[in-house]
Amino acid sequence: MPNNIHFIWQLSDGYSVKQVQQSFLKFTAQPIKFDLKHYNPTLLQQFKEDKADREYQFWERNALSIDL
Repeated sequence: MPNNIHFIWQLSDGYSVKQVQQSFLKFTAQPIKFDLKHYNPTLLQQFKEDKADREYQFWERNALSIDL
């Protein structure tokens, strides 16, 4: 699966799955966007979205979280 990533993680007290997942996706998407904008703007255009809340999308909208 070349286009998938899997993590095993544990929540700290006071955090929800949604909070952690949103933070992780934003934290990782921003550097990807800035790197592509600087080094490969042509590739960046493949992630362009016509959405009101975002210009680019790097992660699947409904990422799957499964309790282990």
